[in-house]
Amino acid sequence: SAEPPAASGVRDRLAVVTGASGLLGAAIVVELVARGAIVCLLGRDLTALDRTVARCAAGARTAALRCDLAVGDEVVSAVE
Repeated sequence: SAEPPAASGVRDRLAVVTGASGLLGAAIVVELVARGAIVCLLGRDLTALDRTVARCAAGARTAALRCDLAVGDEVVSAVE
C-alpha cells in the first residue's frame, strides 16, 4: 500500500514526542523512527524512555530526556 502523504514528510525531520514513556508515546516514537525521523523522546520515566530507544532499529537517531511537562524548569532545560 502507498505511504500516507503526511507520513512521507518525516524522513530526516526532527520530531519531539512528549509522553514518550507511555505506551502510546512509545508506539509513536517507534513508528517515526521507522519512517526515518530524528526523534527526541520526552517523558517522566527515563527507564521507560531507554526501553523505547532500545526497541528502535540500530542506528536510529534518538535522544531521550526526562521531562515533566508540568514543571516549567524541566521544559526549559529540555528545549535548551
